[in-house]
Amino acid sequence: MWWHKLIKYWTKLVSFIITFVSQIYSSNLDELECYLSLLPNDFVENRLLREERVLGFFYAMWCPFCRRSFSFLKLLNPNSSYRIFRVDLSDENSPLWVSLRIEAVPTLIAFDGGKEFWRANGVLMVGLRKGEFKKADAIMKAFKPH
Repeated sequence: MWWHKLIKYWTKLVSFIITFVSQIYSSNLDELECYLSLLPNDFVENRLLREERVLGFFYAMWCPFCRRSFSFLKLLNPNSSYRIFRVDLSDENSPLWVSLRIEAVPTLIAFDGGKEFWRANGVLMVGLRKGEFKKADAIMKAFKPH
């Protein structure tokens, strides 16, 4: 009964792969908790216009590449001279996909007075890398409004 052993080992292999991948991509959820969340209505009500410099982290919970980038959020200092918000775009019908021209998640967008001045788009099947979070922090700290 060689096929019985094959099924047994195949099942163990698949279980191991699922466990391994879920640990990589599903951890780091607590990294989101220290950042305030924005909803689509906050953009309509010009909540961002009241802030001077704002960095928005746009993500979707169903996206494994977004979940991987949660750990990179620690590179952004929540106590710095700019505000950091998170925006969950898990609803694929969210109006922010169109109004902010977001083509892939995760995406980082920097605003000054409600106007976008910098963006790092997630790359399909890759997401955002650690360097993009470091660059976002440096740009936000160095940005001087005109």
